[in-house]
Amino acid sequence: MKKERFPGGDTPAPVDASSSSARSSPLRIAVAGAQGTEAQAIAYAEYRMFESLAPVPGVRSARVALRRISGQVPAVACSVCVARTDGTTLRFRLTGAHTYQAINKATERLRTLLAEGGRPPARHRLAD
Repeated sequence: MKKERFPGGDTPAPVDASSSSARSSPLRIAVAGAQGTEAQAIAYAEYRMFESLAPVPGVRSARVALRRISGQVPAVACSVCVARTDGTTLRFRLTGAHTYQAINKATERLRTLLAEGGRPPARHRLAD
């Protein structure tokens, strides 16, 4: 299994989710957390992504990056990139007041996008 490099120097170990019998190739999920991100939060993000993507055909891999955002009100950003077998990708970023909220928002957005065929709603889409 190949490790991927993420911006910021984090090198997570991808999760091999090849147990799904409907897949022709394994689903790879890699989560990178900024320095100070708890291992439990990284494991939670891996679990939530697997739970969202395992039943969906045509998904090759997912990368998730968690990072803290400093400001008047500290927050956490969860960036997601899902590669599909047809060569398209889904990319988005959501923020939450804490790590778990950001992960939960990201998985809910992912489920919504996949239910809509993988395209963002018209108000979020750039002109074609």
